[in-house]
Amino acid sequence: MTPQNKRMMLQLANPRQAISHIHNSQRVRRYAKEVGSNSFGPDRFLRLWNEKKDLSALFTLYDTMKKADEKPNESHFSILITLSNKANQPSKSLSLWKDIEEMDVELPQNVFWSLINASVKEKNQAIASQLLAKGKPLDPIAYTQLLKIVHPHQIIAAMEKDKVIPDKPLVLLLIRSCINLGNLQLAQQLDAMLRGKIKFDIVTYTAMMNLFSELGSSADVVRTFHEMRSSGMQLDVPAYNSAIKAFGALKRFDESKALFDEMKSIGLKPNDVTWIIHLSILGELNDVSSMESAFNEAKNTGKLTGPMFNAVLSGYRQSGHIDRMHRLLDEMKKMNVNPSEITFSILLSTYRKMGSLSQMEDVFNQMKHAGISPTTTSYNIMLDQCDKAKDGQRMKSLFQEMTRLRIGDEVTYNLMIHRHAADGEMSRVDDLMKEMKLKHLGPVQQTYNMFLQGVVESCVDLDKVRSAFDKIPKDLVTYHIFLGWLGKNRSVEEVKEFLVQMTDDKMEHSTRTWNIVLSCVGEKSTWNVVLDVFKEMIDEGHDPDQFTWATLLAAAGSSGDVNNVHDVVNRMKSFGVETLTSLSNGLMNAFGRCGCWEEAEQIFDQVPIAERDSFTWSTMISIFGKYREVDKAVAVFDEMIRTNQPIESIHLLSLMHAYSHALQPDRVLEIWRTMSERFRIEPNEKHVAVVIDALGRTNQIEEARKYVQEDCLIHWITLLGACRLNSNVTMGEIARQNIHRLDPSNASAYIMMANIQGELGEFEDQKLTLQTMKDQRIERRFGVSWIMIDGVKNQFDPHDTNHPAVPEIRDKAKEVLQFSKQHGYKPNFKWVSKNIPEDKKEQDLCEHSERYALYLGLLKTPPKSRLTVFKNLRVCGDCHEHTAVISKLYDREIRLRDTAVWHIFKDGKCNCGGNF
Repeated sequence: MTPQNKRMMLQLANPRQAISHIHNSQRVRRYAKEVGSNSFGPDRFLRLWNEKKDLSALFTLYDTMKKADEKPNESHFSILITLSNKANQPSKSLSLWKDIEEMDVELPQNVFWSLINASVKEKNQAIASQLLAKGKPLDPIAYTQLLKIVHPHQIIAAMEKDKVIPDKPLVLLLIRSCINLGNLQLAQQLDAMLRGKIKFDIVTYTAMMNLFSELGSSADVVRTFHEMRSSGMQLDVPAYNSAIKAFGALKRFDESKALFDEMKSIGLKPNDVTWIIHLSILGELNDVSSMESAFNEAKNTGKLTGPMFNAVLSGYRQSGHIDRMHRLLDEMKKMNVNPSEITFSILLSTYRKMGSLSQMEDVFNQMKHAGISPTTTSYNIMLDQCDKAKDGQRMKSLFQEMTRLRIGDEVTYNLMIHRHAADGEMSRVDDLMKEMKLKHLGPVQQTYNMFLQGVVESCVDLDKVRSAFDKIPKDLVTYHIFLGWLGKNRSVEEVKEFLVQMTDDKMEHSTRTWNIVLSCVGEKSTWNVVLDVFKEMIDEGHDPDQFTWATLLAAAGSSGDVNNVHDVVNRMKSFGVETLTSLSNGLMNAFGRCGCWEEAEQIFDQVPIAERDSFTWSTMISIFGKYREVDKAVAVFDEMIRTNQPIESIHLLSLMHAYSHALQPDRVLEIWRTMSERFRIEPNEKHVAVVIDALGRTNQIEEARKYVQEDCLIHWITLLGACRLNSNVTMGEIARQNIHRLDPSNASAYIMMANIQGELGEFEDQKLTLQTMKDQRIERRFGVSWIMIDGVKNQFDPHDTNHPAVPEIRDKAKEVLQFSKQHGYKPNFKWVSKNIPEDKKEQDLCEHSERYALYLGLLKTPPKSRLTVFKNLRVCGDCHEHTAVISKLYDREIRLRDTAVWHIFKDGKCNCGGNF
């Protein structure tokens, strides 16, 4: 072999030189002639490529060479790898790796890099990791390539081992990888590695701050920021932006705002990004005043952008200022700033929080008309709200649109499956689950749980619910869904039996499990049973959480015994629980339900204004309204306005109720007529129902009828209640017929109608009404009353004979009735709605359930102490008058809660002024 050809062979180790030799056909032919055509030398591979340009032929020759027991060397592999990459067939290169490993061939550095590039192109993580583990020194570009498919941990470890100094692009890529992985430990490892190899500049510091901020490491953000400042380098706007954003993300709002002010004080002008970050932080802080000031400052210093408007809109959404939100949208329109998808998403989520499907529909249509195609997320928001509104038809329409647009995800299918299950459309559920499988979207466990949730929402049949539960995969949530259904629909004993089954199924109980049990027990059992369940929970080793305490407070409030509420408070203290806002709300509600509005007001006053949430305000207004303390209710609402609290639908509803109970229909109508313009809140059917109630209470029945929406059940029930109060049989019958049309099994419509007929002496009509009710097998709900004495609930039915104290109560009734008559009381037989003889009517009134509870209170409690009586229906007029007389004759304050409001009797008068 000539020296020239030997040099050529040596040069083949360099792929770039090999390529140049490939194109030198004269030299290849001369070399081929010397070595002979049957040789498996590298020259033959080159000649074959030069003649055919066929990579498959080369690999066939390679396979033939191996079969002939000829061992390829680094030159053969170099040629094959180089030509494979040149032909853009990296998989061919990787197919050689196993042979290279087995033959322990040492590849030239640049060929090694070619293999790395091939593994990255083919996304072959296994080979890439093996190449990295070879320990060959690589440059930053190679590490950058490998980072696309190899875990950053391996890259960082290899760089540390090889003492490679990364360049800036590689550093930034490593940082981004740590963020994507959400791995704080890896980020800290990267930070330590970089500090030993490079000098940080402002870009690196900024990137590291963003990294630690994204991963929620407050200490690392602070440390990096202070290092950057102490290094003496001059900070620029991007650096300040990163620091402001980082501190804001960590909820360190004071430091974030201080940095913003510092930035301006040293002459740096905030750019668009700065304003967006600052406005977003102020919005998240609910500092509406500062946010508006900052927005005006941004307006004065430059042109406002869509993202700036979005930041403020998001802040208004966060704080619930819907009216200001709409004003800002008007300003946005005047300034010709086009809304973006983010703008519409903010509006959708705002109205979703308000539960206003109609306004969500308007926004959704506006988005389409603006030329913005709603995303899967936007469609899912609409589906979710339609699901809450039980609007299956609209959901089907939206799903069809998504199918045409070829969008949708796991959430989409879960929502549709939930609605079809709730509507009993099981065949459609099966179809959707099959579609999910075909699209590789599931079904996952959440899908099965959504299916079961739909079943339990619409079914009361134990066998059907149990069948649905048994046939699906289960996790703890699945068991909780079934447990919750049992709690609502079955006995406490069955709930406890299922707890045992959970243990048998090796499904461990959690605090959430016990909270569900407490919730159902609290609704169905005595306070002592609730406490027994709570003790079982503690004995099993579960610590109560906020929901536990809220459930206990609700149960204590339902018991009607204020001592039980104080018992919960003491238990909270023993567990070291702070009375947070959410628990303060529960406390207020519990005291209010026990007849103690004064204690509820004390709790309200103790909650700082900044910590009061929407429910805090609405609860206090509602409590004052139910006790007819309308001036106090108005004062709370005025305080909301004065302190720039967001006004929501529930606040207006609570205030309207307060005015209605105070017999001020004009005020109710004023709120209803102005709420849309003043607060940008559209009235819903509940607001209209209060209008009907307010007019009905003042005997404006014909006017109230004008507000009734024909297909709204609550409107007709409210109107019938007004007819019952004012003995209007004609309008009452119209209301009853419509209630039956909308809800054929509604018992209250027949009972109220029968009472109206009885009061007017129309006993034949009354008999027909009750017989119709019986023929249609509609179960009648009887009135019951109860009083708590020494922690025991004493409950009475009308004409009760079962309570052990009935003989004493009847003797007391005779005594009280005689005493009352001596002081001017005269029974009002109008309130006897039965067709019985006149001489029996007085006794009938005396045996009303609320009187039994009242007489027992007189018997069993200390003289002059307060009595608190509860009734599940409205109190009758004669019992109301008699209770007022008793309050004066026996020097008792009597608090009576009926189904609508609290009556407070004192010194012969009621706070309702006789308008019960």
